[in-house]
Amino acid sequence: MKHFNIYHRRDGRYGGRISRKKHKNGKRCFQYFFGYSREEVQDKIATFRRQEMSGNYCKTVGQIFSEWFQRIRYKVKESIAVNYRMKAEKHMFPIFSDIKADTITESDIYSFIESRQKSGLSNYYISDILIMMKLVYK
Repeated sequence: MKHFNIYHRRDGRYGGRISRKKHKNGKRCFQYFFGYSREEVQDKIATFRRQEMSGNYCKTVGQIFSEWFQRIRYKVKESIAVNYRMKAEKHMFPIFSDIKADTITESDIYSFIESRQKSGLSNYYISDILIMMKLVYK
């Protein structure tokens, strides 16, 4: 059974986390939840566990990007939002769009970097794409 704890934060919200799995190096991996009451966090954890048990939790990279982009597109300048969308459609989606997010491995990322280098992209531009992918995953 996965344990969880709920705590009151300094900003007035409540936070909770559950232990999901262990990394290859032995450290635990946590999933975090936030809400304005203890009950709200408990409900979010319970919903997450139900989805995880039913197997519907894992989404594709394309779905995760769409949800992330809807959240941030009004928080950043329009030019940055257009830049994110263009990089995703041109470079990320052709390779990762239909792949489940939890099945992407380190070797997949390295082969992506290698393919982008062979196509003539600069290392700086490739690092921008990878930074965007990290933001999406967070």
